[in-house]
Amino acid sequence: MIRDLVVELLASGEYFTNASSNNATWLDQVYQDLLNVPGVVGDPNFASTVAALDGGSTTRAQVASSIVFSDAGLLQTISEY
Repeated sequence: MIRDLVVELLASGEYFTNASSNNATWLDQVYQDLLNVPGVVGDPNFASTVAALDGGSTTRAQVASSIVFSDAGLLQTISEY
């Protein structure tokens, strides 16, 4: 499925490196690329998500998947077509 590929790309080391190898910058970039909104505005749990990434209790793949398959992510996909 195409969304699974998008998750893999977003969670890749190369995408993370392009986001300055920083979880907050990475998450903000994911929101901008997928939803066209800054992460802080788009997600009320931005700080806790970054803390979970920094602490290792969640992975970039898990976070990317939750965004790609969220209602907002699916609506953005639909609106692009």
